[in-house]
Amino acid sequence: MSEGSSSSTADESRHHKGFDSGVFSSVAPMAIERNGPASISTLKMTKSDSNSGGVGSRTFASMCKWSWLPSLIFFTFGIFCMSAALLTDRWAGIRIDYKSGPAVGRSHTMLGFKDLKRLDFFHIFDATMMLSRTLPYTTIINDSYCAEDINGVSKVELDDYPAVLRRIDQVGLLDHDKEVEFIAKHGRVIYDVLCSSIPKLAHDGYVLLTLLPMSFILYFPLIIMCLLRNIFDKTSTPKSWYETIEIVAIITWVISLVLGAIGLTYYWVSVSNPLCVNGFGELTGCVVHSSVVLTLLYVLSSFISLVSYVFYGISVKKGAGHGAVRWTMSGFRRDTEAL
Repeated sequence: MSEGSSSSTADESRHHKGFDSGVFSSVAPMAIERNGPASISTLKMTKSDSNSGGVGSRTFASMCKWSWLPSLIFFTFGIFCMSAALLTDRWAGIRIDYKSGPAVGRSHTMLGFKDLKRLDFFHIFDATMMLSRTLPYTTIINDSYCAEDINGVSKVELDDYPAVLRRIDQVGLLDHDKEVEFIAKHGRVIYDVLCSSIPKLAHDGYVLLTLLPMSFILYFPLIIMCLLRNIFDKTSTPKSWYETIEIVAIITWVISLVLGAIGLTYYWVSVSNPLCVNGFGELTGCVVHSSVVLTLLYVLSSFISLVSYVFYGISVKKGAGHGAVRWTMSGFRRDTEAL
């Protein structure tokens, strides 16, 4: 064989041997040989976790991904409710509407942490008046009014008092004889609340003033932990950091929720006992007021926010929406979007 023929054979062998001189396509999973047919490589397809499962699974995954939003909304609403409950300080009470001749009146007693608030309204002809008074529980307990053993109501006191206003010790809307009978059996009344129940109301107020502020104070470290949790870019932050924050946050949240629920339940059950007197001169439970309703909304909002927080933790664990939260002109968004 000649030298030229040998060189040609070597070049041809080099062109057809393997893929060293070939070109790899970035578009299709195949290797292309020079002067030869394409050799299709084997590609194994796997199903994405985010697309696996049925419609229910994908819906749950999407719900978990965006659950940080209701968590934030209900968390903020809970702060507003508890702030309003503590500031208004109207937990329970009793209201009596009455009519005396041409006058129409209303007596409204409200129980606070440390005092009893009384509002008296009456309207006669074209005139309307409101009288307001606040009596601390300690004053009522220490004053001789509830300490004296009085079994009746003075007839002189009844005659001298203006008919348009109800007396401080009046028992509902009972007449004099039935009033005396009630006092002999149950003791005196101060603004439609039994005198004997004032020490209990003072104790209940102390319990509320201890548990609810403690529950509310725990909300503030929760704010810091929630912010830290959301601003972490979990693709670059060490896993132990945000997992530790989540565990501490959930424990703190549960303690706050339990304290609020215990305080609310304790007070609600307590004032449901027959401590107040209605217009018929009957012992009855005091009616819960705005602060109790606001506290109930606070507890429910805190619970919903916690559940949403846990759902979002599930999505983070599965890798959805794990980028840091950023504020843009169009609102909140995450650096990394999934699902």
